[in-house]
Amino acid sequence: MKRAIRGLAALALLLLGGVGQAQGGSIITHQGATNPATENFGLWPYNGGIATAPITNDNGYAAWQITNSGNSNQQAFYNQLGGTGPFDQGGSGLTAAQINDINANGFIMSLRARIVQGPAYDPSGTQKISTDIAVAGFNGSRFDIGLGSDGLGNTLVVLPKSISFNGDVFSFAPFGSPLLISGADYHLYQLSYNPGTGTASLFVDGVEKETGYAGSTVTGGATANNFGLTFGSTDNATSNFALAELQSGQLTSAVPEPSSLALLGVVAAALTGHGWRRRHGHPTRTKGVWQMKRAILMLAALALPLVEAGHAEAGPVSAVNFTGGVTVPTGGNLSAGWSFTTNQSITIDALADAFPLITGSNVRLYDGRGSVFATATVLPSDPTDGTFNFHSITPVTLPAHGTFFVAADTPLGQSTTILVTGLTTDPAINYVGEVESAALGTNPTTDLQNGANNPGYFGPSFEISRTSAVPEPSTLALAGVVVAGAIGHGWRRRRSLSECPAHRRHDPRGGVSRPPIHWTSAGSLLGFVATGIETGN
Repeated sequence: MKRAIRGLAALALLLLGGVGQAQGGSIITHQGATNPATENFGLWPYNGGIATAPITNDNGYAAWQITNSGNSNQQAFYNQLGGTGPFDQGGSGLTAAQINDINANGFIMSLRARIVQGPAYDPSGTQKISTDIAVAGFNGSRFDIGLGSDGLGNTLVVLPKSISFNGDVFSFAPFGSPLLISGADYHLYQLSYNPGTGTASLFVDGVEKETGYAGSTVTGGATANNFGLTFGSTDNATSNFALAELQSGQLTSAVPEPSSLALLGVVAAALTGHGWRRRHGHPTRTKGVWQMKRAILMLAALALPLVEAGHAEAGPVSAVNFTGGVTVPTGGNLSAGWSFTTNQSITIDALADAFPLITGSNVRLYDGRGSVFATATVLPSDPTDGTFNFHSITPVTLPAHGTFFVAADTPLGQSTTILVTGLTTDPAINYVGEVESAALGTNPTTDLQNGANNPGYFGPSFEISRTSAVPEPSTLALAGVVVAGAIGHGWRRRRSLSECPAHRRHDPRGGVSRPPIHWTSAGSLLGFVATGIETGN
């Protein structure tokens, strides 16, 4: 039984990891239905026709649609490329500081898109793709995520090992086998580049799918001389782009939650007690063994409450902070705020505003599909962290790898802070950009100022909860493992003791019954678990 428990515990440890947040900051982002030409991307319709349009709601996402319709070397791309490569620069490219940052810390390239229509991808034939995003200029390579159709309504994810222009085809020779994604809906595709190895890993919706991707060689097109980001449609395809982003940093393995570590510590203590008893004990329980068992039971009963209490914050904490900026009065009645992405599931327990009106400022939390998750009227008398005032709400949980918005009514003359400096965010989220609409009570998803006030508008913010009463998934997984071990122990103990004359007891009605199982006053579920592992074989 002990071997089985140890095997299950090893499996639980594998569950404690996961995909962590991106370390670093956003370098350039296309978001939603905003025209990329207003986001520092240059349009590059190379040898092909191009049609573009904003899509306000496509399967719940705002997106920018790009259609390619050319006769040769078809590409319809938005570029933020610099350097001296053959591509038109299109945008400003990366600065020397940004290039040095990526060379030291890596990059994360993110794409949330879907194919509307396009040719079928044939790995051994024409190798036509429909959608592409690429970072060029690092480790002498170009790193792409290509999306193609399988001709049956499903999506193929292609990491190219080489790219070529073959007549009228933009071709991707795959690294490994294309990854099949059921259907043609939106997914979050990400490449995380490690400068130490010069390779990248592919993540789809936060799950690692491929490692060791060393990029591609290119015959024509963006090369190692073009430092920057490019995305678009190819080969007579139409694609919708909800997100195209380049960040510095890497996707990392998540640190186990504190409650998971505490529970793991209890299990380790129980196993230590078991080993001690096997070396020093005998068929009957000794006083020392009972004392050790009681101590383990008490630790088990107290572990999770103590850990959860340790999550509590001394006061409200904003999900964003900054060291400086320009505070200005608004020139009209606006709904203004900012968008963000989630690196992990988060729970929000307060909405905030930096300049609440005497009568209160209305703040809203919502997504690009028009779903409003929470509203609050923030007052000057609400608790403050020195910058924002916070009004508690019924906690709202947002899923990982989503895009969301927070905005506030900002009447004519109300202050807001723009062009902030020293911007930092909670590691669980990434700031994307400002959003604004010219009316109160609306939920903007685009920016009327075309990025002129980024980073802004603050304005609104929120607090991420640190006191969730729901155990983390890794804690539940580990608890499940040790509960299984305890159940196995209970069965084994009753059976083995019933077969031992020294431990039998007589039933008053005659005959012999099985022995009872005794529990101490700390007989919680976790105490039961610790006992099972301590005494199992």
